[in-house]
Amino acid sequence: MTGQLAACHRDLAGDPVRLQRLRDDLTKVVHWALLERGSPDLVARIRDCYKRCNIDLDDATVLRQVRGTIKGELRKSGIDASVPDLDPALDPPTIILTTKRTIQRLRTPAGTSQPGPALDRKPAKPPTTRVRRPTTRRVHAPSATEMRQAFERVTVRTLEQIQMGGRTLARSDCLAAVYNDASWKTRFLAQVAAELPLADGKLLAQAADGFFRDAFKGEYIERTDRHGHRSAHRR
Repeated sequence: MTGQLAACHRDLAGDPVRLQRLRDDLTKVVHWALLERGSPDLVARIRDCYKRCNIDLDDATVLRQVRGTIKGELRKSGIDASVPDLDPALDPPTIILTTKRTIQRLRTPAGTSQPGPALDRKPAKPPTTRVRRPTTRRVHAPSATEMRQAFERVTVRTLEQIQMGGRTLARSDCLAAVYNDASWKTRFLAQVAAELPLADGKLLAQAADGFFRDAFKGEYIERTDRHGHRSAHRR
């Protein structure tokens, strides 16, 4: 995997420390994608890489085994997968290319749907006796679909409130106005978060930005000022 990253970023070939950090970041991104966290577009594209390489993530057993492999790599490397501090060199095309190449290298020749790790494997350790812990009920963070549904519910309520005030506003115009008004956007996101009490605030905000852009795509164009603030402007 490190070699694949070096091929994507030739200027980093002589910097093994940076390459290792990029590899760790890629591990995080793939881990998030299999939990349907992070950018919905990137989640869909990474999962599509697995499917194109004959790894059936729709099979619950396969998905569980692939997740376990990646989670084990994160744990053994001491990486906190909940901290989204990715190296900017790990852009979406690199993530997709590297993920796909790794899966293809590990794919079974027969093309059957066998779980293959999206990471380099470490030498196997001798089996150890484990003490089974009491089973506890796991509570999962909301999926990208659940976050989008919560976003849409708040959007509908916002439009209804505007109509009750005697005004009519198109959905795209409404969400562009919310996106451009910092205080309004904060209140809007607070309502979305209230619908999803188990959601990570930072990941939810990132996903919501994607939902805003989808809503006014084609009618508005996004621009960034010199301070790094983004806003929507009508085309």
